[in-house]
Amino acid sequence: MSTTIERHGTGGGPFAAVGRPLFTTEALPATCLAALALVLPVGVAAFAITGTLAAAGTVTALAGKRPVALR
Repeated sequence: MSTTIERHGTGGGPFAAVGRPLFTTEALPATCLAALALVLPVGVAAFAITGTLAAAGTVTALAGKRPVALR
């Protein structure tokens, strides 16, 4: 029984390694929203952050559509 637990317990490392960057990418827009909400109404700040993230995603997607040159 202990060997089964040890064998199944070793696979959690990659999930723990992925969790921290995912938390960071979620915490950064929330921090920007909180900082922007100090000078703007919360709704306007949320709309501005959402628009910025949508624009960044669009630029990234369009940049990724370029064909890769074969050597």
